[in-house]
Amino acid sequence: MNWATHFPAFVDPDPNNTNIAGHRNLVKDVEVVDIGCGYGGLLVGLAPLMPDTLMVGEYIHTQSEQTGL
Repeated sequence: MNWATHFPAFVDPDPNNTNIAGHRNLVKDVEVVDIGCGYGGLLVGLAPLMPDTLMVGEYIHTQSEQTGL
């Protein structure tokens, strides 16, 4: 995973420090990943309790809108 796009402030300054996919590593690990987070309630709730933790959430929306009916 290329976390550098989501956490550019935590990219390792050493360009040789890459993962198996060739992406630059972070100096800190992402510790919380919330898949299907809805509107982010869990992440918002955890943020004050874990202020130094890198977290990311992925909102999944499966409902499709029908137009023209």
